[in-house]
Amino acid sequence: MGTRNLTCVIKDGDFKVAQYGQWDGYPSGSGVNILAWLSDPKASFERLAEVVDNVIRMRGNEENQTWVEIDKEDGLVIPVADFDKYPSFTRNMGSEVLEYLVSTENPIVVLDEKFAQDSLMCEWVYVIDLDSMNFDIYEGFNNTPLAECELFYTDGNEEREGYYPVRLVKSYPLNFLPDEDEFLADLEPEEE
Repeated sequence: MGTRNLTCVIKDGDFKVAQYGQWDGYPSGSGVNILAWLSDPKASFERLAEVVDNVIRMRGNEENQTWVEIDKEDGLVIPVADFDKYPSFTRNMGSEVLEYLVSTENPIVVLDEKFAQDSLMCEWVYVIDLDSMNFDIYEGFNNTPLAECELFYTDGNEEREGYYPVRLVKSYPLNFLPDEDEFLADLEPEEE
C-alpha cells in the first residue's frame, strides 16, 4: 500500500541518508523492516557509520532533470532516467536502503530530508541517529507547530493546509531495541 516515508541515517549532526519510500511506510511495514535490520546480530552500527561517511549524496535538480552530487561543486551529475542503474533513486527502495548501503561498494543515495517538512504527504520517518545512538520514529499529519529544538523544525516552520513537519512519537536506544510486538504496540496500538 502507498504510505510515503523516509528512512534516514544521521551522523556528525548531518543527514547522511534520507531515502524516500513510496510503499508500506507504516510501523508494521517499513518500521518493522528497519527494526529487524537493526536487531540482527550481524548488523553493525560501526559498519553503517563507516559506510555513511563515504556515501555519495545526490540531490535532484528539477531545472535540468538530473541528480547532482551535493558534497562537491564539480561532482557527479546523473540523468534522472538512470533509475535502473541506481536503485536508491527510485521510490521503491525505501527501508531497503540499509541493506543496500552495507552491501554495495560506493553506494549512491538521494537526500530527501526536506520531504519531512510536508507531514500532509510524509506519513512516517524513521531516523537512525548514530550520534545519539537512537532509533527515532516520526509521524506525519502533524497539526501543531514544532519547537525550535525539534529535528525537522525550520525557521519558517511552514504550515501547509493545516499541517506542520513530522513530529517525534517514539525513540529507542539502539542498544536496547524493543521486540516487534512492543514496537507495534507503541506505534500502532490496537483500537479497543
